Amino acid sequence: MTEEQRLIEEILPLAEIGQESSKSISYGDIHAIHTWFARRPLAACRAATFASLVPAPNTETDRDDLMQLIIRSLPNKAPQDSPELIEEMRRRVSAAFEGRIPRVLDCFAGGGSLPLEAARLGCEAHALDLNPVAVLTLLATVDYPMRFAETRFPLPDLTPDPSPAGKGGTQLPLSGSERGVGGEVPTGNLVEAVSAWGDWILERARAGLAPFYPQEPGGGTPVAYFWAKTVPCTNPACGAEIPMLAHRWLSRRKGKPPVAYRMVPQPDRTLRVEILEGKAATADHPEQGTMARGSVRCPFCPTTLSPDEVKARFGAGQAGRLLYAVAYSTEGETGLRFRAATEADRDAFRGAAEALAAAEATHDDPFLSLVPDEAFPPIGALGIRPSLYAVRTWGQMHNARQALALATFARLVREAHTAILAAGAEPDEARAVVLYLGLTVSQMVTRLSEGSRWNNLRHTIETATAGHRLPMLWDYAEANPLSEGSKSWRSTVNWLLPSLERLLGAAPLPALVGAADAVSLAYPDNHFDAVLTDPPYYDSVPYAYLADMQYVWLHRALGDILPGHFAASLTPKSAEIVQDRVQHGSDAEAKAFFEDRLR
Repeated sequence: MTEEQRLIEEILPLAEIGQESSKSISYGDIHAIHTWFARRPLAACRAATFASLVPAPNTETDRDDLMQLIIRSLPNKAPQDSPELIEEMRRRVSAAFEGRIPRVLDCFAGGGSLPLEAARLGCEAHALDLNPVAVLTLLATVDYPMRFAETRFPLPDLTPDPSPAGKGGTQLPLSGSERGVGGEVPTGNLVEAVSAWGDWILERARAGLAPFYPQEPGGGTPVAYFWAKTVPCTNPACGAEIPMLAHRWLSRRKGKPPVAYRMVPQPDRTLRVEILEGKAATADHPEQGTMARGSVRCPFCPTTLSPDEVKARFGAGQAGRLLYAVAYSTEGETGLRFRAATEADRDAFRGAAEALAAAEATHDDPFLSLVPDEAFPPIGALGIRPSLYAVRTWGQMHNARQALALATFARLVREAHTAILAAGAEPDEARAVVLYLGLTVSQMVTRLSEGSRWNNLRHTIETATAGHRLPMLWDYAEANPLSEGSKSWRSTVNWLLPSLERLLGAAPLPALVGAADAVSLAYPDNHFDAVLTDPPYYDSVPYAYLADMQYVWLHRALGDILPGHFAASLTPKSAEIVQDRVQHGSDAEAKAFFEDRLR
């Protein structure tokens, strides 16, 4: 292609791109594969990539034709519902380069939106990132779905074992529930393999974790447990444990009676929890908790602890946790019910804490602890707040039951890898399947933490890193990973599958994914026909700090399977093009570093 003016330099249908990009896209979108931060909408990426590769038109008729082609390609489902549009765009790109496959680079590829669209348009897409979590995400979004689009993977046997030894559970042998000719192991595509091996993991996790997530006495299933962090009252005459509550809402779902709770002080300095519904809930002013701007008010006496006093209690190791309510589902009913937590609920949690302690005592990996002990970002780190409250390791972001569950699922990902190989998969095929299973563990990490917020409008548990920050959360929701509810294992796998299905074969060739520093790339001059990228935003997103929360668990799940992506205990930060005074000593030095790296 000659150095003629390209379409993007002349005109784009910006209004239509903006309108389509502003739509809320979730189910089936690329971001459901795995978390990455500040992704660009596919509509904008598709339009910008195409317009960067084709020449500007010479006539008004050609201009209108190109604009209409871009506009018709913008909807999120356009590539699947109208493949002829994408084929026409590929044809025009190919013609612009006289049949040669153009090379396109994204050196800040992140979650893969730009390289996906470049690959979709028939380019040789190079997707690079410095952060290993981004690189693993890129493998899952722009490499494996194309590379393994036609591959058949072995599936596990998920039929109940009728033998006395099986006790009705799932069989371990991988002989297949529907045998092929000659007793061959059944196979499925990548989506079917991830789904089936995800079920394989869940059944084994259930066998070990079920005692710590007991069913409701009436047969219902707990979906979420509600916790408040506590600090002791500083009044010597009181000394009660103060629950730290931002508000007292449990449900404000549209079309349903509102639900809140009240904590009633008892003579023995304990609190009795009462569930309130309907008018009783709204009349109790549940928007008022015990917290206000970092201060906390004691429910037993007039004392209020200042923010500094609260931090001091955390720093002295005097902060506690109170399990106060449970949300549960009932078979045959829609929606959730809420009840006060009981001593049986607390006993189940104590059992999990004892099981975790026993597992840690027998853990024999000399390099990786069972629960991450890697250092938490220091005080003052960009966008990170829990360090102000004595969080010093990443494992401290999870309570004992959450940590036990995550450690269990991480172990089972490794066991699934061994089982997939034993079933006859090639090594690269087995790695592909367990990458998605490892990313499922990673997706659960930010939602199975003490930083996970309950959305009382939607009845979902939100990610701890929402808003591209990691705030300090006083009261949090703990998911039941064995349930069918929000952020359980099954719901997390099922959230991923439609996205993966839409990506299978989405491009003629997989993108070339790699880890690299954008300022020192190993390519000759003039190697690429276009560089399309979305660079970091100064101090807007602390990518590496946020990624560490998932990286430490990915290391435990996938470190032995994809070792090349886990060279260090935490993700790289000193070369990251982000303005962060903790990394560079001061705001001025951080700004100078940022500007120098972008020159």
